[in-house]
Amino acid sequence: MDPNAYWLIKNDMGIRVFCRCGSTTLLKIFSHNQDVEKWKKQKYRFIVVRNPWDRLLSAWAMFWPPQDHSMETRGYPSCESLDDLLDFLCISPQTSLDLHTRTMHSQLGTVDTTGATLVSLPFLLANLPGEVSQRNIGAHLRKTMHRPSSKCSEVSFQRWRAVYDEDWKMWSTAKKLPAETGRKGSDSQ
Repeated sequence: MDPNAYWLIKNDMGIRVFCRCGSTTLLKIFSHNQDVEKWKKQKYRFIVVRNPWDRLLSAWAMFWPPQDHSMETRGYPSCESLDDLLDFLCISPQTSLDLHTRTMHSQLGTVDTTGATLVSLPFLLANLPGEVSQRNIGAHLRKTMHRPSSKCSEVSFQRWRAVYDEDWKMWSTAKKLPAETGRKGSDSQ
């Protein structure tokens, strides 16, 4: 993967995005001016994160039953259930996973993010600095169009939850809109 991918620059603002966290929407707003070194030097630096469970369910809805996006060609087994996917994610090295299911934390690599603000996509869009025209925001693209089943065993969920613990820590400290904090699944299954 290109080390500059998903590091967006616009005027004096830098935004780090991840797949299934509004990346397509933000790429539309900010174009493809991506550069990690420039991001480090921006006055305002944001890292857009998402509730890890919601992010996983979004990937599950996008790539697995009933859709067929040939995740097997990306090294994934045929996952007939969410338990199958959780089990696979727990035993796989993060570097071997597709960006849609890989931890956000692992995708930051060794980049020093000190001073950056962790935010949710809705919080960022509601609080963009004045240099970005609100008319350029438009609708959030590539929303999950159907809510997938979140049925899985407690054992699989807890194993997955432990592997993705750093993402949960990022999410717990991110700035969110009030409506995002009370949602079911925001801190647990």
